[in-house]
Amino acid sequence: FDCIYVQDETAGINCFPVAGEFKIGDVVQIKGQTEFYVGEPELQVQTIEKLGETTPIEPVEITAAQLNDRSVEGSLITLKGVVTKITMANGLVESIYVIDAEGTVGRAFIDGYITANNEVKDLAVGRAISVTGVASYDNTYAIEHDSYARIRVRDRADIITSDHEHTVAVLEAVAPTCTATGLTEGKHCS
Repeated sequence: FDCIYVQDETAGINCFPVAGEFKIGDVVQIKGQTEFYVGEPELQVQTIEKLGETTPIEPVEITAAQLNDRSVEGSLITLKGVVTKITMANGLVESIYVIDAEGTVGRAFIDGYITANNEVKDLAVGRAISVTGVASYDNTYAIEHDSYARIRVRDRADIITSDHEHTVAVLEAVAPTCTATGLTEGKHCS
């Protein structure tokens, strides 16, 4: 038994338990009842039937604030930013903390068994990163920034790192006054 996420044009939801031959892009009809598992809405599956196949859903790029406020929960998403912290469990990457362009941190979570033989290439604090997975929630895992929201990674290959691109910003000089300090011309990374 395992869980799957299903999504239509309005939202997505975790479905459990599911057994059988299902793959990404399958169109299914599920009957069951709703409840919560570790704080996340879930459809308790009574029956599931494959109706056909379609083109898999493309992820939507979001901000960490959207992940943390749960407005995209259950949906396939991508978060881009810079790695601020990495936690390990049993010698494998478990959580990757990503700060986005707005300065908000989101967490990507990898269950230990998810494509465990594959490494996340060049993963390090300070690297630019793009993480794709399902917006999820787990109130049993206390994390920084008071959010239990997470990206539930489907495959370690959905985590892509690259060199962090720096943009130089020039600060113009400001003359001091009787009431304010001055500033010399300088540069910093935007």
